[in-house]
Amino acid sequence: MSSNDHGPSVAIADLRADAQTWRERGAALAGLSQSIRDVALDSDRLGVFALAGQTHNSLAEQLSQQCAESSAAAERLSADLTHAADTYERAEEESTRGLHGIGQQIERGNP
Repeated sequence: MSSNDHGPSVAIADLRADAQTWRERGAALAGLSQSIRDVALDSDRLGVFALAGQTHNSLAEQLSQQCAESSAAAERLSADLTHAADTYERAEEESTRGLHGIGQQIERGNP
């Protein structure tokens, strides 16, 4: 995330950009998980290499599961970042409305 020296709007945009990055990473991990499952070996057709095939499939399944779990974690992180951006954005809008109201009161001579 970039520095928020340029105000809340930049920080909110940075949160949204980070959320998108994590969403993309999660999708990539989900695709990798499926790709790993797609390379499973058919142990019945491997004959004498069946044990090696079973080991390969077991390791591939573990790796696929870890990728799926990481994908879900990335999606949760993306959702949390989006929620934070939405919350900050609402707070900024409320603050701006409040300041606008105070400005109008001052203009009318009713501080």
